[in-house]
Amino acid sequence: AVGEGMVKYFLSEGANVAVPYRAGGKAESLKNYLTAQEQASLTLFKADVSDAQEAQGLKEQVLAKFGKVDIAVASLGGWYQGYDMADWPHELWLTLMHNNLNSHFSFARAFLPVLKAQKDGLYININGGAQDM
Repeated sequence: AVGEGMVKYFLSEGANVAVPYRAGGKAESLKNYLTAQEQASLTLFKADVSDAQEAQGLKEQVLAKFGKVDIAVASLGGWYQGYDMADWPHELWLTLMHNNLNSHFSFARAFLPVLKAQKDGLYININGGAQDM
């Protein structure tokens, strides 16, 4: 996945990397993808960034641990395949919108002001199925 690849790249370049996760299985999968040396510079934070309060809490935890943000990467969202548009259950559509729009909005509202205040940094936005290619 793009997100895992970006984490591995930044770690290989010597960066300290903070990664939010909603489910423990994803966090374990990421750790298993990395070497022990890479894991030493990885910090995992349990946070659902589609929730505005949790995204703000993540920002506070990241700043408390690292003091600043150099690059904020929003590799969020997903795509649910298997239905023709006319057959999609409404609840699945709402989940898709929540995961692909609300998560980016909440993450951006938390981290863009930090980058702006620092007058330095980079914000990268990756959405939906692109993160899994």
